[in-house]
Amino acid sequence: SEHPIIRSFIVVAKKFNIPIEYPVDLLNGVKMDVKINRYQTFDDLYVFCYRVAGVVGLMMTYVLGYKNPQAFVYAEKLGIAMQLTNILRDIQEDKNVDRIYIPLEELNRFNLTEQDILNETVNDNLRDLIKFHIERAKQYYHEAAIGIPMLYYDSQIAIKAASKIYS
Repeated sequence: SEHPIIRSFIVVAKKFNIPIEYPVDLLNGVKMDVKINRYQTFDDLYVFCYRVAGVVGLMMTYVLGYKNPQAFVYAEKLGIAMQLTNILRDIQEDKNVDRIYIPLEELNRFNLTEQDILNETVNDNLRDLIKFHIERAKQYYHEAAIGIPMLYYDSQIAIKAASKIYS
């Protein structure tokens, strides 16, 4: 491509041997976000999170450098954690454009409906649901932390800081 952004990305992808499936997955995640505004289960949402954030962690691992290939497992987890944080942070903004990323199955489990989100109904059920999602994100951050020492030393501080700040 001669597009300046794509051309620059191609240079970086080639230099660091980033597999083509990662940017393709990212583009597919962006397509999902255009077409899908509800997710039935967490497994469904995970696919989206992986595509828009997990693969970013994977690509960044190639750029940052790693001492152990297991670092990729944890990089994906950090991407998922960060996307879950985005989802929690943006519930109101997302509902204003008719998007609900909280899985509908989980709304049900906490005796909530789509309409509760759209109407901004704040009650104990919503608080419990939010706490549940915060704990899920914290678990992903906790698991991702194991991989930070697997990165090259010069990259570890930045990723540790980004993880702590974002969480």
